[in-house]
Amino acid sequence: MTGIEGVGAARPTVARPAGGARGTAGFVVPDTDARVGWIPASGALDGLLGLQETMGNPNRDAPARQQADALLTELAALQRLLLAGGDPSAVLQRLDGMLGAMPTSGSPVLLAVLGAVRMRARIELARRDRG
Repeated sequence: MTGIEGVGAARPTVARPAGGARGTAGFVVPDTDARVGWIPASGALDGLLGLQETMGNPNRDAPARQQADALLTELAALQRLLLAGGDPSAVLQRLDGMLGAMPTSGSPVLLAVLGAVRMRARIELARRDRG
């Protein structure tokens, strides 16, 4: 095998952003915000605009959000209580009372999430013969 004269072994290089400061572990933190005037690519912008359109009216979404928040709070309380070895009767009773009527207004995505949270609450009630 013949070598090429004047060419040495390859050495790894570390790219640094312009104006950046090098940390001790090779982590680079720019001195200034290099993204000033940054505009997302058209696909990302389309996604952001689509997300904004699906967010819906906050007033219309309020009942569904409130029910989802309340159910998640009780499910978390149930989990903590079970891990601590406590009696879950009171939490299960509250969960059972919360599963009355499902809100019908709200964004389709929010209603789907609420449906999944309600299903989880029903599963917990059924597991403990309360549903």
